[in-house]
Amino acid sequence: MADISGPDPAVNDHVNDVADLMPFGEAYVEDYEVGVVQIDLGSRLGEDWPHDRAGVDGTGPEHRWWIETMGGERQDFSGPAADAPPAEIAAWVTRRAHEFESPAAVQAISARTIDIDASVQQILAVELIKYARWLDDTSFEETDLIEAEARGHRLDVPSDIFYNKARELGLTFAPTVTLGGRTGDARWSEVFHHSGWTPENAPEPLREIVAEVDKNMRQYLGLDVLSRGAEATVSTSLETSAARESRHAHIRDAAGPNVPEAFTRLVTQMSDQIITLQQRLAIAEERGETLSARETETRQALVNVARRLDRPDPAPTRATDATGPVVDHRSATTRGASVD
Repeated sequence: MADISGPDPAVNDHVNDVADLMPFGEAYVEDYEVGVVQIDLGSRLGEDWPHDRAGVDGTGPEHRWWIETMGGERQDFSGPAADAPPAEIAAWVTRRAHEFESPAAVQAISARTIDIDASVQQILAVELIKYARWLDDTSFEETDLIEAEARGHRLDVPSDIFYNKARELGLTFAPTVTLGGRTGDARWSEVFHHSGWTPENAPEPLREIVAEVDKNMRQYLGLDVLSRGAEATVSTSLETSAARESRHAHIRDAAGPNVPEAFTRLVTQMSDQIITLQQRLAIAEERGETLSARETETRQALVNVARRLDRPDPAPTRATDATGPVVDHRSATTRGASVD
């Protein structure tokens, strides 16, 4: 991590947090703006030439993130706000660096050539032709193009690209598939998506290729960065032993000497259950996953436990949400546990 001595340590710390999440790039202190931390994305022509880089725009009113190629030949100042979550920023920089073909991004994914046999050669050629015909026969709406772009795909490419690839593959006596280039991987990803193949359900002879393409696309799109960010968020949301003891002590103090010990113990157990349910729910939500039936039941269980804790209190003022936990408008200091 860079040695920070700049005028705004909080911003520089945030830049370092972003760099730590990225699969490439290195935080450094920019020489001509003393103390400003940026992310080095590599040099195209040598160390003495300007590097590709990313950082925070400190001059504009919104203080947004930017990325540029050497000497500012290509620039994008439309990144996330400076105070956005590090994982969101890191995912944006990662994706744009791949689109700009910044050296650090290109070097992060190694080219790989996979030998294939005649059966795989035939399967791939057939799928390429199917996809090319689908492109020819389908009229796409604007929403289709947007959804495809979110997957790293393009539906406006000429179908001849896929016809020619199928023809080339069919005429090769020692067929291979070369992966590790953003454009080539994206074309294969489009074909595999159209075929409905994932690393889990692709035909056995093709799973290695499909898995490699999927892994590369996740980095091109910054999805791995988002996953790491979610893991970090979840890990910091888990209750420590010290916090648990503090919560238990608060329940005992709030109960006082006139409350039966058995009731205090019951409230403590319910409070533990609330925390456990909250953590299970947070793991699904913070990773951006769609809630399964189990997590939906967990959410409802959380609401039910909160209601059981509230039951002894007279005439509470409450607000409920059809999809979320109960919101209690009384002071949290009067309760053994609170539900946000």
